[in-house]
Amino acid sequence: MNILVFGRGAIGSQYGWALENAGNTVDFFVRKGRINDYGNIVNLDVYDSRIKKQVNTRWQIAMKDTIEEDSNYDLIIMSVNPEQVSSAVDTIKQFVKNSTVLFLCNYGLNPKDAISGIPVEQVVFGFPGAGGGYEGNNLSGIIYKGIQIGQTQNKPSSRERDVINLFKTAGFNVSIQKNIEEWLLNHFVLNTAMEAMVLERGSFKAVASSKEALLE
Repeated sequence: MNILVFGRGAIGSQYGWALENAGNTVDFFVRKGRINDYGNIVNLDVYDSRIKKQVNTRWQIAMKDTIEEDSNYDLIIMSVNPEQVSSAVDTIKQFVKNSTVLFLCNYGLNPKDAISGIPVEQVVFGFPGAGGGYEGNNLSGIIYKGIQIGQTQNKPSSRERDVINLFKTAGFNVSIQKNIEEWLLNHFVLNTAMEAMVLERGSFKAVASSKEALLE
């Protein structure tokens, strides 16, 4: 697949890395002026539960701050903070064309209301099994084997099937959620608790490396 990850956040970066390693082409869309700020190297320090190993590697990423008229992406992955959803949708709808948009956001409201401007039949809703944070170009995180994908009808749509197969091919276990709105609400609350722990411990790496913190 030809994949565009919206932004260069921790979750999108880890899935971009995993999907690129599975043979897909992955670009990252960033704000104008950020390509030079970021640089094209990410130093990954990620626990990959698919292989049960810590991964430490230098990864060269492809970034864009404009999308050319003739660009065509099979999939756009959107994983942003709740307060960024509206502006992200406003940007994506300018170049979405026929792309499937994978909504992987920690979002506590109705996600279908959030994607106004993008045809709802082009959107696949899900919830990530990854977390982490950047310090400069250093990304510390964890990527779980499981990922949640929403099913909007009695059976998965063709776009939902494509996304499910994409992640399965990359070694993920995909769980189908028939009520993704409820799932997102529940995990919005849980993630709020995790973010409070990160603030208390000082960094995501400190939380992820502490069994005591994770049990709390």
